[in-house]
Amino acid sequence: MNLNVQEKKYINFQVLLICLIPYFLVFSIFIADLFLVILNIFFLIRIYKNKKFNELNNSFVIILFFFWLFNVLNSFFSVDVYQSLKSSLFYIRFILLPSIIVYLISEDESFIKKFVIATLFLLFILGLDGLIEYSTGSNFLGYKKYETARIASLFKDEYIYGTFYLKLFFPISALIYLLFKNKNKNKYFIIFYLFTFFCIFISGDRTPLILFIISSILILILFRAKVLNKIIFSFLLIILFSVLLISNENLYNRIINKTLVEFGNEKGLVTPEADRLTYFTYKGKQINFMAQHQVYMFISVNMFKEKPFFGHGPRAFKTLSCDDKYKITQWSCSSHPHNFYLQLLSESGILGFIILFYFFCYITFILVREILSIKKKLSFELHLLIIAMFINLFPFTQTGNFFGNWNSILIYLPVGFYFGILKKNQNKKNFT
Repeated sequence: MNLNVQEKKYINFQVLLICLIPYFLVFSIFIADLFLVILNIFFLIRIYKNKKFNELNNSFVIILFFFWLFNVLNSFFSVDVYQSLKSSLFYIRFILLPSIIVYLISEDESFIKKFVIATLFLLFILGLDGLIEYSTGSNFLGYKKYETARIASLFKDEYIYGTFYLKLFFPISALIYLLFKNKNKNKYFIIFYLFTFFCIFISGDRTPLILFIISSILILILFRAKVLNKIIFSFLLIILFSVLLISNENLYNRIINKTLVEFGNEKGLVTPEADRLTYFTYKGKQINFMAQHQVYMFISVNMFKEKPFFGHGPRAFKTLSCDDKYKITQWSCSSHPHNFYLQLLSESGILGFIILFYFFCYITFILVREILSIKKKLSFELHLLIIAMFINLFPFTQTGNFFGNWNSILIYLPVGFYFGILKKNQNKKNFT
């Protein structure tokens, strides 16, 4: 498609905003969100001006549009209409992000390369800063961590360092694999994999570490290599993990002992934590296993039982979890139940839950199909992006707020690259 000078300037500006979004996910979520809003405005103006409404005519956008509309209408019946509408009304900006990425991939051949270089530079800086904090207790800007065995780095007081690496590993590794056409792409991929593994490990964030291990198993299955090489690599990785774990007592205490405590072993920690819920009594039964998470689960289920079809509206958990009607312990209050599916059950009811679960089942179907197929239908870079979506929607894990901007941007990002690369590959086949 031939573009005039003005159109090229607009595209370059949008590419710049996309490349800067990961940076402001670290430094200022407000600016990252502002950039996304600007991208949405450019996208909608272009569609209206050029009558390109067909770009939104796909099942993914249509289903999510109805999901958005349902939550907006549902917000008017929430216990806190204002807070609920704040989460639901502008959620559509995330739904349009994949379509924006698909458009930029098709119109700017250098977009992928620019995004990879910009994001790799950011991850390198964060990795160096994280290593300094891991070694000295404070990063190079002087921020000191207040929680032992965890890395905050440039996120200051938010411990999302490991999650950030987990979320960006898949789209960046997929794009690395796409950019390099020679045999060296396997080497670059493995180097980036080991770098990411190290950063997630030293972060002390257990959920990203567990999800990275799960994804690593899937990657090993789908990666084109000799079985013996896969076994050797797995063995060396286990040794590296064990050495790193044993060599740092604080990390061992957090990853192993704290996990044992949450699984019901009160002897897991040498020094018990007074500010952590290790057990509680509910309906005459003592709950030891994952006590804090089960508190959120019981509250969510009770909220769901009261309004099973439509839920209490987005962000209602934040208000109702502190209400005496739902409160179970002094630790009940939370802004969200730390699980996407529990959050949608309680806030959007069975209708909202089904939409999210449908996407997870569909992604799982594609993943299983590729694993079982001798002749793969998708390339390895697309496998990585499918794994990204699978991990992002994995039901049995702790998550952030489903409607939150930080989470939502990182959830929809790999979706855009997946559809963009898929469309690019299809166009090449049609051309040839």
